[in-house]
Amino acid sequence: MRKATASSAVAAWELRLVGIIVVTLVAFGIVAVYGASSIWAVQSDEPGSFFARRQIVGALVGIVVLLVATRIDYHVWQRNAWLILGAVVLVLIVPATVGLFVLAEPVIALLFQHGAFAQADTAQTTLALRYYLVGLVGASIDLPLVFAFYARQDTFRPAMVGVLGVVFYLLVALPTYRTLGMIGLILANDAQLVGHALIMVMLFQRRIGTLGGLGIGETLLKSLLASAVMGIAVYGTMWGVELLLPSQGRLLWAVTVLVGGSIGLGSYLGLCALLQVNELQVMLAIALKFATGKR
Repeated sequence: MRKATASSAVAAWELRLVGIIVVTLVAFGIVAVYGASSIWAVQSDEPGSFFARRQIVGALVGIVVLLVATRIDYHVWQRNAWLILGAVVLVLIVPATVGLFVLAEPVIALLFQHGAFAQADTAQTTLALRYYLVGLVGASIDLPLVFAFYARQDTFRPAMVGVLGVVFYLLVALPTYRTLGMIGLILANDAQLVGHALIMVMLFQRRIGTLGGLGIGETLLKSLLASAVMGIAVYGTMWGVELLLPSQGRLLWAVTVLVGGSIGLGSYLGLCALLQVNELQVMLAIALKFATGKR
């Protein structure tokens, strides 16, 4: 009885500490967003808190997702960890990152280059996006692992790793933001995401179990190979479209995105089928069941 009471007291203490850490990190993020975007928002005829309010909404959604994840039995995450990690990260995020890196400029131009958003703004946004993509894979690896800890009612360790993530951010941001400006801050964000993911992988292996023997390395190599070939195919398509449509404008951007994206998707799926990437086959089978109404 005493042991159960002591365990409940520890759990309550950890919960309060995690709550304080989460509130602190969310507040830090909202203040950082407000400080970085308020002037730009006002210059764009928006309230100074425009982007901060959107960040608050995102934080609230994240808290709801956290609470939902804590209600799921961690055995569910453990059984499906490789399918989630392999399918979402290795099979989807890696090629999406490569494709978006190559098509970044025409995508941004098509979506935003009009009115006061000039070609120079497209170039700067493209540069920022490509640097941000460095941390995308790390964030994708991190999310299912964090959910696995939440499902075990363990919110303390992910929160502590979140604090370390802020340390990683500051270690890169402080020496680089004056010399590199925006790029220094983006690299700091990449370091935060990748560092957080690496620590979560180590904690996952120690607390829940290793994913060794499940073919992670093989799937990663196949995905990287298929993504690299896809990237070359998309780049070649962009070059060909520019030769056929030398004039700048929405028509060129739209055709580049549509044709380049289609060829990239087709080449990636074909190579994955050739290389027998099982995770993709499972995902396609699940999608087919939903599309045909079968359960």
